[in-house]
Amino acid sequence: MCSSASVHPASVPRPIDRDDPPKVASLADAPQLVAEGGAASSYAFDARGRIEEITQTGSFGPVEQHVIRWEGRHGPEDLRRMFATFSPWLALPDGLREELLDDVATLARNQFAGLVVRPYQTVAYLAQRLG
Repeated sequence: MCSSASVHPASVPRPIDRDDPPKVASLADAPQLVAEGGAASSYAFDARGRIEEITQTGSFGPVEQHVIRWEGRHGPEDLRRMFATFSPWLALPDGLREELLDDVATLARNQFAGLVVRPYQTVAYLAQRLG
């Protein structure tokens, strides 16, 4: 089994300009930094659109969408490292980014007893390559 899907440019969030980052003083000022989903998520879950794109290539047989649900368990430093890889966070000025990442770790430590359990979903499209 192979999977195939292309990324449509309109579905990818616009990059944040490092020279003009969002004006943020705390996590409360920037819900977009911790929001889930967005355009990329909507794109992945649009089964009709993805299946149509794959089918139109003529290279694959019937296409199946599978949604794999799983649970992530993150300690404060794990969360800090994970958030540090997200594009909106990378676009922040270094000092502010470090301060907000510290806030994430503190929040996990103090509000979640050191363990944040989050549900995740992975969307996979499977189809057998023809020919």
